[in-house]
Amino acid sequence: MVIDVKQQCQLTQALRKEGQDSQKQKQKQGVTEGSAEESGEGRATEKRKKKKKRKPRELQGTQTLQPSNSHTSEGGVKGEEDGQARQNILDIVQSTVEAMLPSIVKVVQEALMTTLEEGGKHMKGQIREVKEQLRRSEVLAAAERDKLEQYSRRENVIIRGIKENREETEESLCQVVQKVAEISGVQLNASTSISAVHRLGRAQPDDRRVRPIIVRFTSRMTKQKIMKGKKNLKNSAAVRDNDTFTDKVTVAEDLTNARARLLKFINEQPQIEFAYARDGIIVSKLRNGRFERVESPDDLFKLGVDNIRYEDFFQSLK
Repeated sequence: MVIDVKQQCQLTQALRKEGQDSQKQKQKQGVTEGSAEESGEGRATEKRKKKKKRKPRELQGTQTLQPSNSHTSEGGVKGEEDGQARQNILDIVQSTVEAMLPSIVKVVQEALMTTLEEGGKHMKGQIREVKEQLRRSEVLAAAERDKLEQYSRRENVIIRGIKENREETEESLCQVVQKVAEISGVQLNASTSISAVHRLGRAQPDDRRVRPIIVRFTSRMTKQKIMKGKKNLKNSAAVRDNDTFTDKVTVAEDLTNARARLLKFINEQPQIEFAYARDGIIVSKLRNGRFERVESPDDLFKLGVDNIRYEDFFQSLK
């Protein structure tokens, strides 16, 4: 069979066109299958995602149900074990405390007794200090009262050795005092120089005791002059020749009871040569030649007296 050129060209174009169409059809099928596959894969992916989303809920449900039962059972067992352990510990602690309790009680009692003893000693010390302070305050108060009382007696003198007469009066006593002053070297007018005069103490039924006479002068200067000249009364003929006087007439300061005891106490001390009172103050001369003034028991320290019993001088402290 003879094919000319024209027919050959036409056949070639037909074959080429058919090849192209078949190629295009194949490409279309490929695209369709790819898209189908892609769409299938996409649906599968979406299904897997949905399954994944649902699966955690299902799993969560199962996990919350199943493990909760196991956890509860395990927790119960563990709780019982913990409770038993705690009970064992409590039993051990209780037995230990019971065993140590006598020792603890003994230690506490000893500590309390020590504390009480120390507190008692401290309290006793405080009480002793308070008592000493109160005692010191009482002594100071008594000394101050004595000082004021002695000051009120600064114009007074006490005359001893004047015989008593049942018929004596204040005027007759003034005349006797005036006579004593004259012997002492002091001239005075009884009516203007004497403020008061009388016997001390109550009269006795018998005349065995001669009561002293206390005199208050109107001037302390008059009193001081008589005290200065009282030495003239000693061994005086005017005293011996006067029936009104005893053998010994003396003039002394009007001292309080406390200062009178002080004067007596001082004169009894071996280190004292002599002591006397002047204007209510006790003047003491020691054997070493030193003079000291004493107004209260505290001043006895200056005379070398260490142990002082204040109640021996102040009756209010007994």
